[in-house]
Amino acid sequence: MATLARLARRKPLGAVGGVIVVAMLVMAAFAERIAPYGYDDSIRGARMKPPGAAHWLGTDNLSRDMWSRIVYGARVSITVGFLTVALALAPDATELDELAASIPPQAKLAVLLGTEGTGLSKHWSDGAAVRTRIPMSAGIDSLNVAAAAAIACYALSARGVTGQSSG
Repeated sequence: MATLARLARRKPLGAVGGVIVVAMLVMAAFAERIAPYGYDDSIRGARMKPPGAAHWLGTDNLSRDMWSRIVYGARVSITVGFLTVALALAPDATELDELAASIPPQAKLAVLLGTEGTGLSKHWSDGAAVRTRIPMSAGIDSLNVAAAAAIACYALSARGVTGQSSG
């Protein structure tokens, strides 16, 4: 506990972020018990009600309780994320074309690339959800890193993804 207090004093914004993430995890896990109404339940006679005792955050134009929608929405926020793909020269990494064929078009990707010299560190490579490789030789240099990035973006763009940030 003392370690958490020290961390909160040294990095207050990180502590606030951690509290928010834990709150969202709890809301997602216990949504049925926390929310007074279902996610899409219409409440008769409660169209566009302001915040109050019955509806903490009010209701929307379809008579749905906003607090309940936020609580249930935490589930979506927690589960929607990125499939982290590490480009690595690891022997157990899958081939890029196999990976591109197995990922659904609607999946969001984050591709990790290593640096010149050692490539992607073991920490980041092991932390990725998927490791893939493009047949290249060891001793990565800048040209190989750029080529790997271009090849990965091209192969993954066949899924309908342009490689550009959407916002």
